[in-house]
Amino acid sequence: MQLKGSDLVQEVSQRTSLPVDQAKPMVEVFFTTVKEALQNGRRVEFRGFGSFVVRDYRPCSRRDPRTGETVLVGPRQKAIFKPSRLLINRLNSGSSLSGDDDSNSESR
Repeated sequence: MQLKGSDLVQEVSQRTSLPVDQAKPMVEVFFTTVKEALQNGRRVEFRGFGSFVVRDYRPCSRRDPRTGETVLVGPRQKAIFKPSRLLINRLNSGSSLSGDDDSNSESR
């Protein structure tokens, strides 16, 4: 099952008792801020959840599977998500992901 932006807006609305039309701009501002930070080359970190970084990739050559032709791929950037150890441990142990029992510290 996937979580869509509209689902996130509904969840914020329910948890904060705000109407959907007030929760939606809050969610949009959050995502816009994260996108702008990544576009400016900044690392975005959420303790206990993970971090987003932009990784640079060098130019390389690849093979087109349909034609077999070698294609040059230019330099590019990708946004990469690295989950925190706390999140990984919770996913693997099946324990609650809510963060209520969390002391807000990660084992490093």
